[in-house]
Amino acid sequence: MSAAGLTLEARAAFYLGRYRKPRAHTFAVTGREGVVCTRATSLERYAQSLFATGWRKGIQADPDAITNNYRRYVRPLVALFEAGGHDGPFLVIDDDNRRAATVPSLAKSRAVEKPGLCLLQPLNAERHFTHVLDVPSYDRPFAAKSDTLVWRGGTAGNFAPDKGPLSPRAKIPALAALRRADIDVGYTAFRPSALRGVDAAARAELEAHRKPGLILPFQLRHRYLLSLEGNDVASGLKWMLASNSVVLMPPPTAVTWACETFLEPFVHYVPVSPDLHDVPERLEWCRANLAACQEITQAAQGFVAALMEPRANAKLAARVARHYAKHVTLVRADDCVVPLCDLPG
Repeated sequence: MSAAGLTLEARAAFYLGRYRKPRAHTFAVTGREGVVCTRATSLERYAQSLFATGWRKGIQADPDAITNNYRRYVRPLVALFEAGGHDGPFLVIDDDNRRAATVPSLAKSRAVEKPGLCLLQPLNAERHFTHVLDVPSYDRPFAAKSDTLVWRGGTAGNFAPDKGPLSPRAKIPALAALRRADIDVGYTAFRPSALRGVDAAARAELEAHRKPGLILPFQLRHRYLLSLEGNDVASGLKWMLASNSVVLMPPPTAVTWACETFLEPFVHYVPVSPDLHDVPERLEWCRANLAACQEITQAAQGFVAALMEPRANAKLAARVARHYAKHVTLVRADDCVVPLCDLPG
């Protein structure tokens, strides 16, 4: 889809997802779906809810993580509902997300294949969109860049073969094993959650491909940027698309406020297989089609520019919140303990 196709109506329908035509209005909350909030929810009440319901156990022992998640996921929605005068409770998925929510939930991301009832909001926006504004300061013309491909990132997503499809990031060792001077890939962080179920030998192989991180100005020196999803989307995809480099990536399997599935292969990016086996072949295609690559970068830049208009984003976020407040009523299930609001039984 061209940038012109990213109309406010198309984006609003996309963000509302399967709940744009509500089929039911009342949903029972058990405490396992997300965090129940109201426009009066504070950091302290958010933390109470985490402990009371058992939601997001992984951050309960870390005060800084609780504070950061409140700032990135909860506070923006509290402010949005407050500004809209919406009094009712709402569900927040306060993390990277691929869950198919059965109760309408406000989330940063959702899976393409099984989106459930997730309505998208621009959460954790600082991580995902701020660097787009930095690109002009550090970028260089396409022709002035190194004729090389680069990727840096952590072990995010699934790395255990017995737990379902592997993350594309799990295939980095095979790509690095080609030992090509024009392909510079490596891990910068090893997250325990992604490595559960990975045996010692496999972990050692991953560790062998650790490399120093590359800040944005250094990555922008490369003509080709590899973008790989992790727990959900690749956080750096937006600034990559905004640059004068060409993005190579597998087709999106998760989406956010950036409307990733509107991106078209060979229009906004060069597609590669999720197992990365065809990256060298695609790289050669790029070199043989430099004019087409520059057209791809221009289309990608236009796409991202259409997503960066502050007033349009504010209007769309308010529209999603208003739709949720109008159509969703949450009630307490018998086994639910939610301290943030008085849900009716």
